[in-house]
Amino acid sequence: ITQLDAGHEIVAFIKNYRRDVIFCSLNLGVSGVIRDPPSRNTLEKFNSFGALVYVFLHGFEKHKGQAQLSFSR
Repeated sequence: ITQLDAGHEIVAFIKNYRRDVIFCSLNLGVSGVIRDPPSRNTLEKFNSFGALVYVFLHGFEKHKGQAQLSFSR
């Protein structure tokens, strides 16, 4: 089982691309967002909707509870 703690590498499912954010789904119904421009550029170039990608979990946004993510490999 993957832990949803900051600093862990986890697998995310790409749900949607927007101009300034990529929305992802994590295990157990948790949603995540990738706002980091270098991560977004890499993912948009090499991955499409529905792709499983490795990301780093940085923490959770206070207002929506979404996981803050960045591309890892």
